[in-house]
Amino acid sequence: MAAGPTAARLLGIQGLPPDDGTLHVAVPHGTIRSRPGVHVYRTPVPDHARTTLRGIPLTTPARTCADLLLQLPRTEAVSMLDSALHQGVLTSADHLTLPAHLSGRPGASRARAWIPLADARAESPLETRIRLICLDGGLPPPVLQWRIPDPAQNRTYRIDLGWPAHLIGIEADGQGPHGTPQALYQDRFRQNRLATLVPGLTLLRFTWADTYRPGSILIPLRQALQRP
Repeated sequence: MAAGPTAARLLGIQGLPPDDGTLHVAVPHGTIRSRPGVHVYRTPVPDHARTTLRGIPLTTPARTCADLLLQLPRTEAVSMLDSALHQGVLTSADHLTLPAHLSGRPGASRARAWIPLADARAESPLETRIRLICLDGGLPPPVLQWRIPDPAQNRTYRIDLGWPAHLIGIEADGQGPHGTPQALYQDRFRQNRLATLVPGLTLLRFTWADTYRPGSILIPLRQALQRP
């Protein structure tokens, strides 16, 4: 059955490392071995951790997420969990079963510590990365999807991460959603509208490149939070 990153991609989970084309499968002991292009998991998979999707056998979402928690670095692991929860692939009930899926496996203690960091409100891996940088930097936890009502237009804007008491927000500008000329025009209109709706609002914008230099996020954010 498909397992690990292969199962996660079949389930539509985001936040994974780039796909190198390797097929990840769980198989009974002694049937096939790992070879170039095929990675075999020999950890037994109980019946309750197996399912099918469009006729393809694979590990359940909970088992898949547990396996990846043991394989991925912290940032990618939490991004993966956020994506699975946000899309409803992993239910809140499934989330509670993750420690049981990890029990007795190498690396379980480290992986269990990351489970509470997951948040279904995160809409992209970029938002997750920025949130973890803020938490690791000792900043107050942000509000995810800070909602700003606009009665005049009968709509509500959402800011990716925010500190409403300080009138500070962060927008995670992914290359896809924000990279076109039309998107840039819409972002400018939106930012101007938010400045009207929330006088004194400081809206910071960060990209993937900024997450590789945490200081580029933490320094301006700390300065904004320290202002009266």
